[in-house]
Amino acid sequence: MFKLVCMTTACVLMLLHHVLKNSYHAPIANKDEACSLLVLVLMAVINLTKATLMSFGTSIVGPTNQSYLEALEWFEVGALVFVPLFVCILVVFAVFSQLVRLIVSLTKLISRYVRWRSITLRLTEL
Repeated sequence: MFKLVCMTTACVLMLLHHVLKNSYHAPIANKDEACSLLVLVLMAVINLTKATLMSFGTSIVGPTNQSYLEALEWFEVGALVFVPLFVCILVVFAVFSQLVRLIVSLTKLISRYVRWRSITLRLTEL
């Protein structure tokens, strides 16, 4: 539990430092980094909550408290699985988009070359 307290404190301090200093020149980079650090803080707090309950040897009594802990666990799963999966899908679409642009550009270039070649052949035949 002591390690989780230190980790949570360090995450909160890094988030506060980043929000106060805005270390990047681009505002969108600052916002992205702040969101990333906020997710890390939330995950640290979730794990600290579970560790505190285990450390003190208490169990969650009642359906309301159990549902809160399950919701926190689902948030953690979402942050660890679905967000990176979404980013990977966006990267795949970006690469695919660039490949399509390359193919379109090459077909335009080839068609221009073929037209230019046919025009120069007609001019040489005259």
